[in-house]
Amino acid sequence: MTTKISVTNWVNSIKTGEYIWDDDASSSFAPFLVRRNLICESTIMNLNKINIKNLDKKLVYDFFFHTTPRDMKTVHGRRSTPKLEKEYLQCVKDYYGYNNKKGREVLKVLSVEQLEQIKTSQLKGGRSYE
Repeated sequence: MTTKISVTNWVNSIKTGEYIWDDDASSSFAPFLVRRNLICESTIMNLNKINIKNLDKKLVYDFFFHTTPRDMKTVHGRRSTPKLEKEYLQCVKDYYGYNNKKGREVLKVLSVEQLEQIKTSQLKGGRSYE
């Protein structure tokens, strides 16, 4: 019986240095999808070298595994929002009537004390269920 390994697991194994190649699971290895998830400035030249059709999947996996820098940041992952942005963006948008883009620009300019003043001015009262 063949085991299926997801593209995410293949990419994570290459990035972290954990070798997971198994001949039974080789049918689930898709070089195109793995290559697409590994693209960044530091790997683009190596990935282009192996961009040849009809290569053995194990050869492609080994090449990716040994040429990709370890602890590479996720390229296609979600961008994490800073704590200030999460906490104050909606307050700034409501206070000034800005959209998301303008609100983020304002967050860069205002100090934490000013953001706290805006946040306290936005309090509407009521019960706190904390």
